[in-house]
Amino acid sequence: MIAQSIAKQDRKPVLIIEDLDRIDPAHLFRILNIFSAHIDRHYLCSDKTINKDGKEKPFDELPNKFGFDKIIFVMDADSANAAFKNFYGDSNYEGYISKFISKRIFEYSINSYANIILRQFALEIFDRVSEIIIYELLIDKIELKGKSIRDIAKVLDKFKDAYRRTEVRITEDFYFLSDTPFVKLLAILVRLGVKRNHLSNYLEVIYDKFLKKQIEYIETLSEEKFIELLGCFAMSEDSIRENGKIYYDGIVYQMLFNKDQDGYTIVKGVIPLNDKKRFRRDEIPEINLDEIVERGLHYIN
Repeated sequence: MIAQSIAKQDRKPVLIIEDLDRIDPAHLFRILNIFSAHIDRHYLCSDKTINKDGKEKPFDELPNKFGFDKIIFVMDADSANAAFKNFYGDSNYEGYISKFISKRIFEYSINSYANIILRQFALEIFDRVSEIIIYELLIDKIELKGKSIRDIAKVLDKFKDAYRRTEVRITEDFYFLSDTPFVKLLAILVRLGVKRNHLSNYLEVIYDKFLKKQIEYIETLSEEKFIELLGCFAMSEDSIRENGKIYYDGIVYQMLFNKDQDGYTIVKGVIPLNDKKRFRRDEIPEINLDEIVERGLHYIN
């Protein structure tokens, strides 16, 4: 009746059924089998043909008993494949599903686009080198490609509400604003579902990527970029007394700072001090990632 009413308006009736992969597999394949049985396939099993304008009609234009000009099924191809194998075992899925494909499966993923948006968002927060490393972390450890568009939207939605911008004072002369790239990284990880007591583990993975230079197309990776990412949160009263010197993983670093126009401290750079003879190891404060994460989490909402 629907198809007939549309046809009377001199329009082509098209039936679109969406989200088929979300229903029970038994119902999914029952629906598909019903449509399969109602397409006039006897033309394919004989010498009969249907011609239009002197040409044989394509397969997707063969008539069906529902009266629709076209029938379109919308579903996730991978999910349908998994449901078929779970329901029918090792039966030939490609042979089964090909009955419903007139040309090819339309490949489209909004999740891929969402990941691109998240990466561009990260680039606004971090420098180019850190952004690539951090994105690789998200891919490897959080399986970002498996995140839905809703998961990504939760990260970006009102992101400034995920952390606080307030003054952090370590000494009378050393104070900075809390909305550093490090705090924003923690906010991203928390919004992606990383448990707070696991955050230091993710930082260790980032450091390992910097240290081992695992990304081939970046030649400027260095562990001091990781220290720079920790930023002012790596400082303590002891390290400030040592002119910004800290010790981590067998290396002494000196963090260099500037003041902005409002007097807040900002990171200028990090220098590795490889001449260990110049320093007494017990004089240089060793940083602890768990403690640094704990400081940063104080400013995460």
